[in-house]
Amino acid sequence: MVVFGLFIVVLLLSYLLLIAFFYVFQESFLFQAKSMNRDEAFEFDFPFEERNVKMEDGAVINTVMLRATNAKGVMLYFHGNSGDLTRWAPIANAFTEYGFDVLVFDYRGYGKSRGHRSMQRLYRDGLVLYESLLESYREDDIVIYGRSIGTSMATWLAARTKAQQLLLETPFYQISEVLAFRFLMLPASLLLKYPFSNAKYMGSVSSPIHIVHGTLDGVVPYFSGKKLYQAFRDQKVISFTTINGGRHNNLIQFPEFRRWIEERLVRL
Repeated sequence: MVVFGLFIVVLLLSYLLLIAFFYVFQESFLFQAKSMNRDEAFEFDFPFEERNVKMEDGAVINTVMLRATNAKGVMLYFHGNSGDLTRWAPIANAFTEYGFDVLVFDYRGYGKSRGHRSMQRLYRDGLVLYESLLESYREDDIVIYGRSIGTSMATWLAARTKAQQLLLETPFYQISEVLAFRFLMLPASLLLKYPFSNAKYMGSVSSPIHIVHGTLDGVVPYFSGKKLYQAFRDQKVISFTTINGGRHNNLIQFPEFRRWIEERLVRL
């Protein structure tokens, strides 16, 4: 009995240490950011315009504008949690072939962007960039696009604006579901410093919403994206496209995904 009691104590202490470890280092799980030297030049094989935008709190957000031929609008692109503009600008550049300029940027702590990070600051940065687009584009020509963790920032922004549409690639209902999916034993919802939630803000989005998700997504589970759609399908102009066999980072390889994009952007 004594040995069994000691085993239980050790197990409990190990569990508490695991919880403490996750709480302290959760940002490294949520934001897999890598910093670049601010003097380092991007080497893309397509035209781009780089600009740094200073925020009210002194943070500097590094952005890249990608141009389409005879653009009919602009897309504000919120990327995923891994990689910086060296990865995401080429991905975002693919949307220019559909007739949209694209503004893609790095979050605080990513690439050349600098500044103290918090959930509200991340949200506000997106709003500042959106407002900067209004200097050159009509609001109904702006498409908000969110991918993975970026869907939360995109949805928050769409709830406060009147963009043409909101496109969400691999979104979650709320981030705690994603963490519970990956860390089964942890009470993630009680530990989060960044309680990102698409469901919290989607009810206030007036723009049409279009979601795409792969059935084999091992990062953001398919059921979480489907749950988001089902929660609002009777209240919103909203659609959900399933990519059978699609994973988190390979949807662009599927013809169904390209059709999803064409239906949203080409046939306007």
